[in-house]
Amino acid sequence: MNKKKLTKNQAISVVYCAIILADGVVDQNEIAWTHESPIAKKYQVGKNRKWISDFLQKNGNIQDLLKQMPTPELKKMTTTERDAIAGDLILLSAIDGKADEKELKLIYPSYQLLGGKDEDFASFTQEIKDAMKKNNSGGGCFVATATMGNYNHPVVLDLRKYRDEVLRKSIAGNIFIKIYYSVGPFFAYIIDKNNFLKRLAYKFLIKPLHKLVTNK
Repeated sequence: MNKKKLTKNQAISVVYCAIILADGVVDQNEIAWTHESPIAKKYQVGKNRKWISDFLQKNGNIQDLLKQMPTPELKKMTTTERDAIAGDLILLSAIDGKADEKELKLIYPSYQLLGGKDEDFASFTQEIKDAMKKNNSGGGCFVATATMGNYNHPVVLDLRKYRDEVLRKSIAGNIFIKIYYSVGPFFAYIIDKNNFLKRLAYKFLIKPLHKLVTNK
């Protein structure tokens, strides 16, 4: 398999799998994301994950696949298409409920593997930073607000109440809030641009979290 040229869909799928494997734990929510994310589905990531898994079982090294990238087809992608994939990879890295540092560190090299240039990645991150500044002017609960579509939605209010009445009263809770405020607007920006991603974020993140904090 490593001698066979990767198709565009296969190459993109390899990048997704590299993100999933980065923290050493294959989370079932991450696997589900490869089947349900509209962007991952477009490139048949869920389907291609099987042959990648078979390849790794036989060869044990995803680097053999990554060395083939970026392929000529990936280099021909538009910046808009590449940015959409990069945004989806960021969501994938946090779909298990936390933004793993090892996974997030792979976003830049992943962008390069997808054929992106440094200046394009700089523009991509700047656009998100600008959105983060805009979102930071609110009262927090960025992802929940983007998902539910309303800052005063009952679910958002419940999560905000839990933040103020429970999390803020402990050291661990305040550490969590600090981390969330640094990455929350980042994910909210991406989710807010796609209604399908809003539904997925609700299913995998907001609904379970709301159930946990309200016992409903």
